[in-house]
Amino acid sequence: MSEFKATKIQRGLIELTRRVDIIRGYPYRDAEFAMLGAELVPAAREIAGEVLTLVDRVTAHYTSDGRAATPAEVVASSTGAEVVSAAKVADLCAVGRGEIVERLTQLDASAGNEDELVIVTASMGTLGSLRRLTIVLENSIADHEGLTAALSMMDDVEHALAIRRAYVEFRRALRPAESPTREQVSARLREAAGVIADLFGRDVYAELRASDRIQLHRLQDRLLAWLGGASDFDAERGHELWDDLSTYVELLGRVNLRVELVEHDRTVLTDAISEISNLERASAQVPERLFEVLASLLGRDDRVDQLLGGHVTESARWRPVLEALSAELGAAEPLSPETST
Repeated sequence: MSEFKATKIQRGLIELTRRVDIIRGYPYRDAEFAMLGAELVPAAREIAGEVLTLVDRVTAHYTSDGRAATPAEVVASSTGAEVVSAAKVADLCAVGRGEIVERLTQLDASAGNEDELVIVTASMGTLGSLRRLTIVLENSIADHEGLTAALSMMDDVEHALAIRRAYVEFRRALRPAESPTREQVSARLREAAGVIADLFGRDVYAELRASDRIQLHRLQDRLLAWLGGASDFDAERGHELWDDLSTYVELLGRVNLRVELVEHDRTVLTDAISEISNLERASAQVPERLFEVLASLLGRDDRVDQLLGGHVTESARWRPVLEALSAELGAAEPLSPETST
């Protein structure tokens, strides 16, 4: 086995992450499912094999008794600074390896399934796990060795907030609570088509679950086919499409149940209530800085959305809404990312 060089391992992890990103960014369409499933499975297996090889090398190195201290460890020992320990890197490898092996087992089990969606979803789940592992491992090795980390993934909270913003835009376009008249269907579906097209160009699109992306493409294909009917619109089918899109939007709203988003919103609410309580007068205005922080709650609650949409800054109107939402959220049962959008 060649000499262990942290910089070389780092470059390998960066390259593997890049390859995963290229595959995960592919736009899925129904007509390509069979081809996509046939290509994704071997691609995921190949990258998984290379990642596991690197993981084993890293594990062997950081569990070796003869391993010399890194420059970062030497500095840390004299200054008291904290760096990721060799044992922590090895532990990350062990946990990551176990997850990848489990994903590959699931991938093998999906291979004979008649539903290509099952194969695509299993492949994308494997690639997602590989990406998380390569990034976490690259960051940990960089910290331990005193190198500059080159990789980063969208923070879980940022990811969830981005999905929630997309949910808000969909909801504004479709207005699920207001059943459209025959004359309104076309306008709402055109607006929804614009939201979908815009979403496809955003970074958050690649972070949606494979099943969510595929369903979105199916809806877009139906939407474009219906809109392509020019003046000969079938109002009944248009209303049916509006119903299906509205259902999808509400499922997208389940992002509010994610643990990281519940915790984020609880923190924002607690801090905001405290700051508003300390304002000297009941007629005081919410500071612009605080209003910008409160804007991150958009999509959590209709009452908050109305205040934000109207750019309401009177603290007396904000406080009861925030206190009520805080009490409700305190009793909420958050879901893990695996069981929410």
